Order: sequence, then structure tokens, then C-alpha cells
Amino acid sequence: GGGGVALLMGLLQRHTQAVLTAAPGAGRELDLSEDLLVKLVRLLAHIAISPSAGPGLSQHPSVASLVMLLEGAEGVRSEELVLNVVSALTNLSYYDAREGVMWSNRGQIAEGLAPMLFQDNDEAVLEAARAFGNLSRDEATRSAMHTTRVDEAMVLLLDHTSPPVVAAVAGVLVNLSADRRCAGTIVHTDGIGALMDTIERVGAADAATPTTLGHALYNLCATVEWELESGVVTGLLALSEEVGEQAGAALEGGGDERL
Repeated sequence: GGGGVALLMGLLQRHTQAVLTAAPGAGRELDLSEDLLVKLVRLLAHIAISPSAGPGLSQHPSVASLVMLLEGAEGVRSEELVLNVVSALTNLSYYDAREGVMWSNRGQIAEGLAPMLFQDNDEAVLEAARAFGNLSRDEATRSAMHTTRVDEAMVLLLDHTSPPVVAAVAGVLVNLSADRRCAGTIVHTDGIGALMDTIERVGAADAATPTTLGHALYNLCATVEWELESGVVTGLLALSEEVGEQAGAALEGGGDERL
């Protein structure tokens, strides 16, 4: 209930301050605050998934503590805590509430998430990409993503070895490719070639990801059609024929109808 959420958010606020303002060598008290925050933020991430609790939680003033932890991530010793913070913000960013802390801080959240895209931890990269998939629905956030060169990073991440990361990145690129400024950057970083290569690499084994990549490719071509060179057009036609043949073969073999 509301009282339980208020208690959790009060604890979040108090222990966030303790972690971010701790003096060097704070010792056991800092350990206890970090340990409590790891569990508390994980719990909030789970609560945020609930359609009944998530929207209200995303507008709670104390969500600002999660933003502060994200912005101060370099000074946080616990990698698990940072990961849980990113996960909680990802789940909260799903709700398209045009008010509250998540909305007013969306630019700062985008800037704070950008470094997570280059972590060695695949889970951190995945959570950050998922968050950008939600945040990139908003024009102002896409502008912040462009300023911090997240649009370029997404093209690079198409080569990631983790299929879930590639799938999440594909979703982000669907939104960015419909934005004229981001689309221009994606084209100039060989995004069209990267999308075509990724569709071929992923193949028909996973229907959802190539479909999303194809959606991003369509948006990109529609947004910057005047910049397409004849070689790119020829490649797109060849790819569309190949994807069509794969789809036909998959359907004949009882494959996924989403192809």
C-alpha cells in the first residue's frame, strides 16, 4: 500500500545520502547502507514492473535518489547496486507519465545511462539499452541521446555478441531512425550497412529481432531517403529479396509467422 511505498522511499532517500556523502574510510556504516540499498533498489525494480504500482512509483519524488545514484555511479563501490539502479530506472521509464521525477529528469537519466553502454558487464549494457528503448520515445530525450552520442553507440552495439543486447538496441534504433537529427548521424556512421549486416547475421532463427531491425531500417530510409546512394539501394533490394526467401522457407517449414 501507500504506507509501505512511503517507508521504502524514505529508506531509499536516507541511505542514498549516506552512500553519496560518506567520508573516505567510513567503514561498516557505509557497508550497511550499500547492502541495504542493493536489496531495496532490487525490490523497487520488481515493484516497478507492476501495472498497478509502477506508474505511481515512477512519479514519486524520492525517485530522484535513483537518479542521484546513477549520476554518482563512479563513486559507488558496489557494482551490484549500480546495476540494480539501472534496472529500476529501466522499469520505471516504461511508463509514459508526462510529469514527475522520471519525466523532469529524463535528460539527466539519458546522460547517466550512456557510460553503461560500454561496460564489460553484459547485463548492465542490456539494462541501459532497454532503458533507452523506453526513453527514446520522447523527442527531448532523443536530443540528449544525440548530444551524448548515444545514437552512434547504438550502431556500434549492433556488433555486440549478446543476442538480447542486439535485440534491445534494435528497438532503440526504431525510435532514433524516425528522428531526423539522429537518423543523419546513424547514416553517417554506416548505420544502414550495419543494420543490413545484422539482419543477415541474425537470420531467420530469431524472428523478432530481424523484424525490429527491418523496422529501424525502414524508418531510417524513410527519414533520409535523399541521402541514399545507388549502391545502398541495390543492397537493400538484395537484402529484401533474401529476407523474403527466408520468410517463405520458414513458413513452408512451419516456422514463425512473424517473418
